[in-house]
Amino acid sequence: MNPIEIINLDTTDSTQTRAKELLKSGGKTAPFCIVAEAQTGGYGQAGRAYYCPRGGLYMTLVLCEQDFAYKFAAGFTAVCVADVITNLTDLNPTIKWINDIMLDGKKIGGVLVEKVSNNFIIGVGLNLVQTEPIPDHLKNRIGFLFPRAKNPPLTTHNLAHAIIHKITSTKLTDEQVLAAYKQYCDIVNLNIDGSIDIIIDGRVTKKFNNL
Repeated sequence: MNPIEIINLDTTDSTQTRAKELLKSGGKTAPFCIVAEAQTGGYGQAGRAYYCPRGGLYMTLVLCEQDFAYKFAAGFTAVCVADVITNLTDLNPTIKWINDIMLDGKKIGGVLVEKVSNNFIIGVGLNLVQTEPIPDHLKNRIGFLFPRAKNPPLTTHNLAHAIIHKITSTKLTDEQVLAAYKQYCDIVNLNIDGSIDIIIDGRVTKKFNNL
């Protein structure tokens, strides 16, 4: 794999959107990564608005298909992020299906994997420190990696580099991805592609992930 260029931005609408624009215009080719300090138009699963205040990590890593071929791409990414947090802190994150990173029952981040042509657009958002009042409708739902730290032990750039390295250096089979994901997410009836078996009237149907 070629060296990964990191494009650092203060604020952008969405690192996912910016990455897609760069690919479409031919301004960049995989691999590259965009890291922002804040987002004004971040989005998550099914295009839902994603709260992105300053004080978090917002990044999009673009890899070509040959460097990132997983049946459960969102699950692999979530495992890599959870592993980085586990290895660099004394915290014990979990994963909520499909792509939420949780800590003590609250969402501290998420991943979003999209595909454009032969490229995977791998988005990661993590709440590091609280820098502004939390909107009322989110107060009981979101948390932070370092909620009381004025000088957090990890910066956005430390985490970004660690996550990039983890994603690009980790090679797992689809079976290993599933096993690792299950260690963080307590779902028994999870399939190798990230879908969940649901029994309705005695019949098994599947609820699928986003890829």
